[in-house]
Amino acid sequence: MLMSKERKITVFLAVSAPSFIAAGMALKQFMYFAPLVGWLACLAAQVTALMYAFKAHKKQR
Repeated sequence: MLMSKERKITVFLAVSAPSFIAAGMALKQFMYFAPLVGWLACLAAQVTALMYAFKAHKKQR
């Protein structure tokens, strides 16, 4: 069974979301608000992944 385009995007966003947090924590020495930016980017990635997951689920039915 092949994955649809929406599922591939969902997996990519779900896997890359923790890297936004890690990058924010790593860059906090250079930028004061880097952890906040990392967490917000992670939240945006998770919400976008959720939207694509719902879209893929709706297509499957």
